Amino acid sequence: MTAMIKSTFPSISCTLAKANSVLEVSSGSFSRVPEKATPLRTDNANLLSEGQTDTILLIEDEEKVRNLAKRMLVRLGYRVLEAKDGAEALDIFRKHEEEIHCVVSDVMMPNMNGWETLAALRKLSPDIPVIFCSGYDVARTMPVEHTERPNAFLAKPYHLQDLGNVIRRVLANETIVSI
Repeated sequence: MTAMIKSTFPSISCTLAKANSVLEVSSGSFSRVPEKATPLRTDNANLLSEGQTDTILLIEDEEKVRNLAKRMLVRLGYRVLEAKDGAEALDIFRKHEEEIHCVVSDVMMPNMNGWETLAALRKLSPDIPVIFCSGYDVARTMPVEHTERPNAFLAKPYHLQDLGNVIRRVLANETIVSI
């Protein structure tokens, strides 16, 4: 079965070959993950972090993108706390700071953008790993005028494996410019 689906990204079309498959997107691809995903089992140890007990704070204002990203993170074996903007993320972070191992954040958000959220998070926890995700390219998203820098940048849309790899590398204290 092949069907066209509507993307949340402007001017991007997706083709779904069958349920639980990879969606091929004209400017990249990302994995379609079932609602009740079980942790991904793989022989590739580099894809998954060890222990599978890490908690990710996911910050994304677009509900459909947030839901997809959460399902991907759950599939990778992570526990996920969700926020729709930076202000909500800070509230969650204050309540769960000891549990959160990494933050995956959109950059362009209403109320409090990714840069403002990053600065506020680093005041609370200077060493918290933060990964920025954006549909804009790295040059537009990562201007030099900010003093706080994320540990990595991941372009949207992204593959399940790319998300897993960047989180694993950031948790291993590697600084990554972009994936």
